[in-house]
Amino acid sequence: MKKQITSALLAGVLSLVPVAGMAAAQKPAAAKTPTAKASVATHATRGTVKSLDDSTLVITSTGKTHTDMTFTVNGSTQREGTIATGTPVSVRYHQDGTTNIATAIHAESAKKKSGSK
Repeated sequence: MKKQITSALLAGVLSLVPVAGMAAAQKPAAAKTPTAKASVATHATRGTVKSLDDSTLVITSTGKTHTDMTFTVNGSTQREGTIATGTPVSVRYHQDGTTNIATAIHAESAKKKSGSK
């Protein structure tokens, strides 16, 4: 009797293995459909433009540490306002490995000092 129960249990478990394998194999194919979007984490930061050329933007962050951040700029990077050295900007970006890819750069107006009209 024990042998029959063990055989039935083993047959039941083995019958589920192909089903689980097919379900796992179908997930990547579903992710390749045109309507599915890959989730990419985006970040945002602010700083002052230190340098800018056709493919690179370097800003000095306005945080406590004033560190420099370098971004890759490409044809799909959205630009708003006049972006030049010394301009305060906000940058939206995502990371590709260790490279920061700018998705949008927005030139911010200089903050007015209190007391000036």
